[in-house]
Amino acid sequence: MVGMRGWSRTYVAPVTVLVALLVAGCGGGGGAGSAIPLPTIPPIVPGCSGAPGVAGTIPSVQASGAINPSATPVPPSQVAVQSDPQGLSVQLDGVPDGLTNETLTPQYSQYLHTISIGGGTMPYTVCFSQNGQNGVTVYYDPAMDTQASIGNIQSVLRALGAQSSGISGAGIPVVAGHRSPSAAPAGASGTDGVAGEVEVLYDPHTVPYGSDRMAHMEAAAGARSGRTISPPGAPQIARILYVPPGRERAVEEALRNEPGVVAVARPQYRYLESMVPQTAPAVPVNDPEYNIAPQWDMSVIQAPNAWGYLAAQTPPDYGSPSVTIAVIDTGIDTNPQNTFVASDLIPKVTYAESDISGVTTPCATITGCTAVQDDDGHGTNVAGIAANITNDAVGFAGVAGGASLQIYKIFGPSGSASTSDEAQAIYDAIRHGAKVINLSLGSAPAAGSGPDPVEEAAIEYALQQGVFVAAAAGNERSQGVQGLDYPAAYPGVMAVGASALNDSASPGKLAGATEYVASYSNSGPGLGVVAPGGDPSGSSDNDPLHWITNDYSTTASQYPCNGQKGNPPATACAVLIAGTSQATPHVAGAAALLLSVNPLLTPGQLVRIIDATADDIRDPNQGHGRLDLYRAMAVVEGDPNPPSYTPGVPQFIAFAYTNSGAVNAAPAIADRTFAFGVPVNANGTFRIADVPPNVGSYKIGVWYDANGDGKIDAGDWFGASGPCSTSAPCASASGITVTQITSATFSLP
Repeated sequence: MVGMRGWSRTYVAPVTVLVALLVAGCGGGGGAGSAIPLPTIPPIVPGCSGAPGVAGTIPSVQASGAINPSATPVPPSQVAVQSDPQGLSVQLDGVPDGLTNETLTPQYSQYLHTISIGGGTMPYTVCFSQNGQNGVTVYYDPAMDTQASIGNIQSVLRALGAQSSGISGAGIPVVAGHRSPSAAPAGASGTDGVAGEVEVLYDPHTVPYGSDRMAHMEAAAGARSGRTISPPGAPQIARILYVPPGRERAVEEALRNEPGVVAVARPQYRYLESMVPQTAPAVPVNDPEYNIAPQWDMSVIQAPNAWGYLAAQTPPDYGSPSVTIAVIDTGIDTNPQNTFVASDLIPKVTYAESDISGVTTPCATITGCTAVQDDDGHGTNVAGIAANITNDAVGFAGVAGGASLQIYKIFGPSGSASTSDEAQAIYDAIRHGAKVINLSLGSAPAAGSGPDPVEEAAIEYALQQGVFVAAAAGNERSQGVQGLDYPAAYPGVMAVGASALNDSASPGKLAGATEYVASYSNSGPGLGVVAPGGDPSGSSDNDPLHWITNDYSTTASQYPCNGQKGNPPATACAVLIAGTSQATPHVAGAAALLLSVNPLLTPGQLVRIIDATADDIRDPNQGHGRLDLYRAMAVVEGDPNPPSYTPGVPQFIAFAYTNSGAVNAAPAIADRTFAFGVPVNANGTFRIADVPPNVGSYKIGVWYDANGDGKIDAGDWFGASGPCSTSAPCASASGITVTQITSATFSLP
């Protein structure tokens, strides 16, 4: 049973939520493979860094980015801080805060928190990203505190060819931030969220669905009207209430303690996660020509090789039309004169509607439907990246060219969308059979933004129904933000960051360019992978390798299609654009392609496979790595000769385990703080200090799960220490040798 954000409700969840904690020191290294058949431990992130075991310096959590507690309905996580023996000193963000055992409640912040146990020069320190999840424990046992490393680190690095690559992005100027204004739109009341609306979640067991009780309570509280957006049978009843402007807080307070009310809040604003675009000249692109610069993104994720698994089918489909991607965004260009979209996207749309300001307007037919007409261009671009028809000699290629599309327009002229409209679209996408949801939108935890109970309830319902959800990590890292935007920060969501190319050695040429994580791209606990998103120096940057190139809308007002306005309308519309918005549909398309091969894959399994098969681009902000569609498809296809790959050191995890002798099994991990393994630092070092004394004898393993199946078996990389005891540091853990498993059966040493 999994509780949601500490609210009084329980239900069976098919996707297990993970603790968003990081290893001591909180610096260096990327993510790691899954330790059991569940989503994997988040990556180590910079910005909360320092020498191993030393708390890093982070901005004050009292900065202006902190959420106003009175406007935040989601209770923050309580963290149990424990040790053996008890009575060790505890620091929260470098400030003394009592002794173990105690409970801390770090507040929501756009910065990561550090929790340190013990004094001296080597306290046990973890980074923590507040996401409202309960059941979080930070545990420390100084008696067995072990500083260890991968012994053959140099040979692994040589195998990787890991010399200085110059991919850090230093010195490359960027334009970061949301395309839309960061301030709340006109009509917003202070920093509390959308004016004139209040969200309520009810427990259906306390307030029976369809009864008059909810309406009576809402009217008594001062609501003028309301509507239910959740479907019958959902774990919570989600209602959107319409109230007189200025009375939102009063209605919230009146309802907060009523029987059956799980949560009450103001809807939040969400913004597009793209940077300022630049329209591109219309070019006669024959989409199979992947060596051209404008679609470098498809080349680096090895999409052509992945499509090769499906190209032999008759006809080649590059994905199944039975798998539908729901793009919840600014709509799509329904103008039939846009030949790119009319040929590559419109025929694939099986359903479309707008959800704006509480009004749902479906399209009877998609062509010419004004309700979802994209006057921004963002949604058209995102849909094109995910699912443009592939190999038809028209326009651009999409990741899952054979998949179907659903289109939901939730952004109006203000450039922002409410979480209540977003939740409505999510529920409707599930009702219409979507298997993948793309959310290229978000808002960093700052005043007036952050977690939203109705938004999260809709996403959790999607995960329960077997729907994979990908969301943009955010574009604010270069502004000092640490961690992920919402909704990417919710447990179970695949948070996607952006990668970019440094082609300074040969401008405009893909050959010789190096890949790095775009400096604007958010990172932190919970980041899944990065995917191509671009990193231009500004709106006048003319190098297509610094952007993502794909479809655009003929009615985009701010940046007219191909520089044209008015009559005659453009007949082929393309754009250069960048951001985590563009990275996200690469992953959504990848999930759709994997589901085309195996429609029984769950959201958790898709997360594991995409994480485990990602490429290490040797950037500490990469999460588990950069999406590799070819390797992911090879796993799902069961390719007996998959593409060879030597994992990067940061893709390993270390852990204490107790089931020596188990054959092709998941390790029985004994760690308390890092119950799914400790990410290994980029230099091969790690620290195991969270094994309770009652465990007794154990060994330390270092593992890369190559196929994401949660078991240590053929194809994985693994190494182990000799016997260890919790009564002292493990001497045999210094210099563990990792090798690739080649035998069909493997017994844990």
